Amino acid sequence: MRTRRAIIIMGLGLFSALAQSAAPDFQDFLTRACANAVPGTPFFERCNIDSVDGDLSGDSEDSLNPTQPLSAGASALSETRARIKALQAKMKNDSEDSSGGVVETFGIKGLSMLLNIETGQQDREITGNERGFETDSLRIMVGGDYRLRDNLLVGAIFGINRSDTDFLADLPGRNFVPGPTEGAIDRDTYSLNLFVTSMVGQSGYADAIFSYAWTQSEFSRIGVFQESTRTLPTQAVVTRSDIDGSQWSLSGGLSWDLSVGGIQVQPFARATYQSSQSDPYGEAGGIGFAMRFDTADFSESILSGGLRISKNFNADWGIFSPQLGIEYNFKGGDDRFSANTSFLEDPQQTRFLVTGDILDDAYGRVFGSVYLGLPNGLSAFISIEDYFSQAFVDDSRITAGLRKEF
Repeated sequence: MRTRRAIIIMGLGLFSALAQSAAPDFQDFLTRACANAVPGTPFFERCNIDSVDGDLSGDSEDSLNPTQPLSAGASALSETRARIKALQAKMKNDSEDSSGGVVETFGIKGLSMLLNIETGQQDREITGNERGFETDSLRIMVGGDYRLRDNLLVGAIFGINRSDTDFLADLPGRNFVPGPTEGAIDRDTYSLNLFVTSMVGQSGYADAIFSYAWTQSEFSRIGVFQESTRTLPTQAVVTRSDIDGSQWSLSGGLSWDLSVGGIQVQPFARATYQSSQSDPYGEAGGIGFAMRFDTADFSESILSGGLRISKNFNADWGIFSPQLGIEYNFKGGDDRFSANTSFLEDPQQTRFLVTGDILDDAYGRVFGSVYLGLPNGLSAFISIEDYFSQAFVDDSRITAGLRKEF
């Protein structure tokens, strides 16, 4: 019995220690910033009246630690990555038009109009360094391409993307009752995408994509202020801000069509560089805890390789082609997201660098699609993809597209 009691006491002591040091770096930053608080401001009141030198409970340290912008950077790069993959799938289907029989069967070539619609979902688990979130997105892409020759096509697509991100709620603690969410990001993205694809020899293809996007986001952070004794009532900390930013990407790929027993086997490789930047911004609200955030730059380079298998079925009404594929990606660039910030009401602008988890340096993607080549220059496809070997993240997307050639 004595041994069990000792174990229980040690366990409770460890739990207490963890609760009191949930975000010690943020607590140290707040203590230093509170030394500069100006009497009469809400920040001074939080630091010196509602608490002693801004000393927070462990739960409140974690709740007020401003890690949400890290998730915003991750979501923006994921959005750019998905846009390139959607364009890659579109150009694969264009190559089907060139070599898979649509040109030969129906004699179409020249100008075409394009419409792509994509839905996506991304979920991230809560970790010690970053918040969990759930993101739903919808993208519509409209554009055109022109077939200069049977083996050379150029085009441009304009895209509009809407993504809604909700941050997962804090866990409850002693006298600590969080709200249903820790904030949200509602982002609108407008992109211009230029591309070219060409046959290389009898069975190879090369393509290049340049994509530039403008983003506008409505961003909110929600936390809970609780002083270290946990005896005073907690106070909700709600901040809001508008953020402008940009994304750009450059990608090039090679693929080869091999016929094995009537089945098309297509190995492919791709190199991509992409970058996301958000302008500096300040928050409103926050009962003294509103912050300013510096310019944030996130970038990554990706080398991809994979295999796609498809089979064409010819019918009187057109061509039916189911496809399956797998891809693996090796990533370089920033090894973790970070954000530089300070309190708006701190006249000395004491700095705090928020850092996230180490990012995956490799991950995979599986996908399947169905392509239809129809008479009168019409083609359509639907594609489903899912990512694997990503720590803490689940990511899946569905894309459908129409193409009308004149």
